Amino acid sequence: MTDFDWNLGLVTTVALLAGAVGIWWTRAHHSPLRSRLGRCLFVVSLLTLGATVGLAAVEQALCLPPLGILSVFLTVGMLWDAPAAPWQQT
Repeated sequence: MTDFDWNLGLVTTVALLAGAVGIWWTRAHHSPLRSRLGRCLFVVSLLTLGATVGLAAVEQALCLPPLGILSVFLTVGMLWDAPAAPWQQT
């Protein structure tokens, strides 16, 4: 593996942690500010992964499949069993 692949692996790990924290802040905290920050962190994490996938595809890096799979799992994690909005809870 080249240094480029190691750097992409590091970016992948950081994006995974940021996405997981974003999901946790969105789901676990009832503060509107923390929930909004969690959603923003999640979106930034997905955008970072998207840019990294594009760069990895151009360079034909070895770590391309895990990047795509991680993006899918983060999206599923955010959308899985989403809590109902307050106006839907009657």
